[in-house]
Amino acid sequence: MQGWTPESGKGQAMTDTTTTAATKPEAAGAKVLPGRFLDFLDPWGNRVQVVEYGDIQFTKAPQVLSAMGLDLEKSDKALKELADKGITF
Repeated sequence: MQGWTPESGKGQAMTDTTTTAATKPEAAGAKVLPGRFLDFLDPWGNRVQVVEYGDIQFTKAPQVLSAMGLDLEKSDKALKELADKGITF
């Protein structure tokens, strides 16, 4: 995550869609932060940014996704960014 350091107290969570995850932090007692991204403070004060798996360059092996019961796809933009780095599927 850009700008992350261990001292910054930021974490990152991935989801299939941010729409699915949007109501869950607040329902669990977290403070949702204003802005264009889904960022929130967990009950311990850690900042968490939720990102859609399909939109980031991070990948999980197909076997891991299968074991987790997930069927997730990468966006064309993310696939191009990965291909530009020599990573193809």
